[in-house]
Amino acid sequence: MKKSNPEKKDGKLKMAILVSQWCAKIRAEYGYKQRGENKGMKLDDDRIRRIEEMGFSMRPTNGRRRSTSPNADYGFGRRLEDLKAFKEENGH
Repeated sequence: MKKSNPEKKDGKLKMAILVSQWCAKIRAEYGYKQRGENKGMKLDDDRIRRIEEMGFSMRPTNGRRRSTSPNADYGFGRRLEDLKAFKEENGH
């Protein structure tokens, strides 16, 4: 029987949490942009296009607004790659 590696599982969980927080932040910024509110965002049309090209929905599935941790913002490109990897591995 194959044993699970707890360190690998912890790493996946940490990645899932960071990606989840980043997605919530992106969705919040997208909502602000749609309402014309300037909150000092870095979410421009090119970034929106790149996210949407990979099939990411900008609308939250549960309709709730959640706050995000400021520590989740490690750079758009890095989180976009994390989201791609997470989606490939988990299918959502």
